[in-house]
Amino acid sequence: MEFKQLINERFSERRSTNEPVTNEEITEILEMTDLAPSAGNLQSFRVVVVRDEKVRRKLMEASANQDWMMEAPVFLVFFADLDQFRSRFSTGHEETIALQDASIAMAYAQLAATEIGLGTCWVGTFARGVAQDICKLSGNLRFAGILTLGHPKGRKPARSRRGHDDWASWI
Repeated sequence: MEFKQLINERFSERRSTNEPVTNEEITEILEMTDLAPSAGNLQSFRVVVVRDEKVRRKLMEASANQDWMMEAPVFLVFFADLDQFRSRFSTGHEETIALQDASIAMAYAQLAATEIGLGTCWVGTFARGVAQDICKLSGNLRFAGILTLGHPKGRKPARSRRGHDDWASWI
C-alpha cells in the first residue's frame, strides 16, 4: 500500500468483529514497530500484548470505563522505559523523550495494523500508575497508551480535518 493511501485508510476503530487477531498478525505489527525511530536508537519503550479478557477489562476500567474497548480482542499497551533511556543518556528530560519514543512506536504500530487490514484506536485516558501493575511489569516505566486491535466492523467514517493552514506556521 502506498504511504498516502495508508495514512488515508487509518482511522480510530472503536468497533471490531469477533474474528480473532492471529499471532502472526501481531508479530508482523511488532516487527514494524521495532523499526520506529527513537532517541539514540535506544528503543526506550516496552509493549505488552494483552489477549486475556480479565486483564483487558481491568485496563478498560482504568481507562475511564470506555466500554467500547472490550470489542477489541487484543490490546497493545505501551510504556516508556526510563532505565533503557538512561542506559546512555542523562538529560533531565528522560521521561519526556522516552514517552516520545513510545508514542512514535505506537504510531508505527497503528500504521502497520492498518496496512494488514486491522483497526486500532489510541487510548490515552488512563489512571496514572495503574497500567504497570495490571500488566505485571517491573522497572522504571511510564504508561504511554493503549492501542486496541481488532478486525474493523464497518467502513471508515467520513471525518473532517482542520487543514494545515489552521495549525501550521511558516517563518
